[in-house]
Amino acid sequence: FVIERPAGEVWRLFDDIPAVAACLPGARLTEHDARSAKGTMAVKLGPITAQFAGSAAIEGMLIYTAGETQPAPWITEASLAVDWAALNPSADEIATLKKKGFQLIDVPPSAFRRDVHTPKATLLPFYWGFDVGSDMPADDVYKMLTIIEKHSAELAQLDPSYSQIGSKMWEFQKKALDATWELCPIHPGLAKYLREKGVWDPKWDSKIATM
Repeated sequence: FVIERPAGEVWRLFDDIPAVAACLPGARLTEHDARSAKGTMAVKLGPITAQFAGSAAIEGMLIYTAGETQPAPWITEASLAVDWAALNPSADEIATLKKKGFQLIDVPPSAFRRDVHTPKATLLPFYWGFDVGSDMPADDVYKMLTIIEKHSAELAQLDPSYSQIGSKMWEFQKKALDATWELCPIHPGLAKYLREKGVWDPKWDSKIATM
């Protein structure tokens, strides 16, 4: 279904626990604060009405940034309602992640625009992209990448989340493949682009999608 309201307005509603409770038939809020809530829920089953009591608390959440420069919008909204601290992996956990092939990055607190109660946040990078589909011709994907690269500095100026492609777009694409090449096929248009940039890794050859 579609909610005909701006995303920011919807997130603000979720931060308003009494307002959320009012949307649930039979719900009654007995007490709450920024981190927890208690209440009851009455449910009518035919001739029987059952009432349940319960509580809820925010124990943790996933955090990430856009381009290592700014927080995701929902994190900004959540930060208005509750203070939180970044919980970094231990040295043993970091060693295990690296042994499994995961990459790690250290993000400064300034990227979250708030105090995260630690000098840095150690995160697992992930990469969003356009799923153009394997039916899109290689030359069209190659052309798309070169056009984005041509305007990458302009995009980064308009939106800081594009800063990772602002100067070396090919470097960002290479990082994405380093992290994901074993998980999904590589579009031949991207392969052509990276070969032209001189950063193609021959181990990726077997993962090029067949058109």
